[in-house]
Amino acid sequence: MKIKKVIFLGGNRFNESGPMTSFVEVCKERNIESMVLSNSSRLDYPVNSEQSLRDSLQDLNINFLEDNDVTLDLLEEHIDDETIIFSVNCEVIIKANLINFMPNRIFNYHNASLPTQKGASSHSWRIMQDNKLSHLTIHHLTEEVDSGEIVLEREVVFPNSVKNLKETYKYIEMEEIKLFDDFVNIFEDGLSKKVKPVKNLKSFYWPRLNTDIDGFVSWHWSAKEIVDFCNAFDEPFDGASSYIKGSRVRLKNVQTDDEDIYFHPYQFGLVYRKNENSIWIACKDGGIKVNDVIKEEGFTIKLGDRFTNSSP
Repeated sequence: MKIKKVIFLGGNRFNESGPMTSFVEVCKERNIESMVLSNSSRLDYPVNSEQSLRDSLQDLNINFLEDNDVTLDLLEEHIDDETIIFSVNCEVIIKANLINFMPNRIFNYHNASLPTQKGASSHSWRIMQDNKLSHLTIHHLTEEVDSGEIVLEREVVFPNSVKNLKETYKYIEMEEIKLFDDFVNIFEDGLSKKVKPVKNLKSFYWPRLNTDIDGFVSWHWSAKEIVDFCNAFDEPFDGASSYIKGSRVRLKNVQTDDEDIYFHPYQFGLVYRKNENSIWIACKDGGIKVNDVIKEEGFTIKLGDRFTNSSP
């Protein structure tokens, strides 16, 4: 079946120009009509320092619908026999009547492995676990989250130099474009020979993370665990949080201290070294170096000050 139109659901990642905009551009190059259905918050997401997703779509002359839901009533007039629906970072569960109306023509892009990395914030959880292996996956969309038959997947092994989400998204950017382009080829060639069930592995579901609520460091963790946790909440987000002297601060650009140092548990959280640009904090099994502490103007951190797990 030749694809005449793709209706995209969802949007780009926060502060990123992809992947939806990249997929729309692939369609444009292949003379496939695109349309986007998204909510106002997604449309207003920044894709760079100057543009929102809304601005980007307008520049590309792409029609879009603005709604908080995804329903058959909303989309039916835009669908014909050569239309497919493609979900990208869509936060809405697609209802059964729409899925049944377009059998085998609704797909989801999941930028992680299935079934071991189901759910939202997949790469934040992966970074937190210090897992270097993942996949980019396109699968049939079903009522159950991230569970449909896999159409196409591409293995990704992240080098140690890729630490935070911003670096992760940059690393997979070109692979995402190739994946979507290959998907169009496979679909138009006939999907029946290509699909495969989700691997017979144990399934893991990881919920969406909220930096303001979930991103608090525990000083009972090891230095490596704290560094991985901080990387999971680093760019493009505001950074992991902790308290010091009753004030909440954000920790970014964090690394382990290479020195082999032992700290007694009572020392965990203490600032044991600092210079003009960085501070060093005592942890279980070693120290960490924090190169960027986001704090209120005028707030100072001194040697011997202690980071705590909660506000006093």
